[in-house]
Order: sequence, then C-alpha cells, then structure tokens
Amino acid sequence: PGQIQDLAEAIDVDVEGLYDRVAAGYNQPACIVRSVGVNQAIAANTDVTATYAEEVYDNANMFNIGVSTTTITFPQSGIYVVTNRVTFLSNGNATVNGRQTTLTTTGTLGVVGRKTVLGEQNVSTGVHQTVIFYTEAATTMTVIMRQNSGASLNSSTRHLAVAKVSDL
Repeated sequence: PGQIQDLAEAIDVDVEGLYDRVAAGYNQPACIVRSVGVNQAIAANTDVTATYAEEVYDNANMFNIGVSTTTITFPQSGIYVVTNRVTFLSNGNATVNGRQTTLTTTGTLGVVGRKTVLGEQNVSTGVHQTVIFYTEAATTMTVIMRQNSGASLNSSTRHLAVAKVSDL
C-alpha cells in the first residue's frame, strides 16, 4: 500500500506540472491585428508597410493603434510564431507578375520571412505565410507589401497574428 501511495502522489505531481505548463502556454504574449475591406494602395515596384485598422486580440500590449498602425513590438525574448495574410486586388493590367509580403524586424535577424506568388489579371491574389523565429524583447516587426504588375493596385485585407511559443 505504501508503494501504491507513493506512485499515486508521483503521478499527481507530474500531472500538476503538465497542467501548469499548459496554463502558462495560454498566458504567453500574443496579438492579432487586421484590416478588412480597408484598401491600401501599393504602387508598382515600391515597398509599402501594411497598416492595420483593428486590434482583435492583444494580451501583452504588443500593438497600440493610437501610436502606430503598422508596428508590432515583442515584449519578451523568445521563440514566436507569426502568420500573415495579404489580399492583393487585381488591377486588370496585362502584366501580371508577382505579389510579395516580407516580415521584417528590427532585431538581429532582420527579415524573418518573405513570400512571393504570381498574381492574377482579374482575380484577387492572397499571399499567406507562417514563420517561426527567435527575437529579443523590444524588437519590432512590420509587414512590407510589394508588387510589380506595372501599375498600382490595392490590398483589401491584411491579417497579422503573433504569439510567443517558447523561451529559447
């Protein structure tokens, strides 16, 4: 009976530890920002920083729309997952070419993600990417949009979600 009691208590300690790790995971810094149906002009062959009109979720003051509509600030050093989507509207131009988004930080890594897809002449083009990387506290991040269709076009929706997943 004594050994069974010791085993039961050891299992309880292990389960509590796992529960605490899950609870701590829910409390990691995270934010989601977006602009839906808010067009932003992107001239051909020009880097344009994506703007966001709405803060959907932010448990760590990572985004302050009153200070900047473009910048996320990482409050803690660690490993983060970032997912980003930009919808590029068509402009009807016969030269289609690429639509690109770049995730750029002020940290030591600089650019942490870049994705380019071929656009469409008469259909919107979505560019989506998910990146995992390490960054230091107080580093900032912006999303840069670019297209080279030969004529200006708009992005209609922009989504950015950031969450810390681990310490290093």
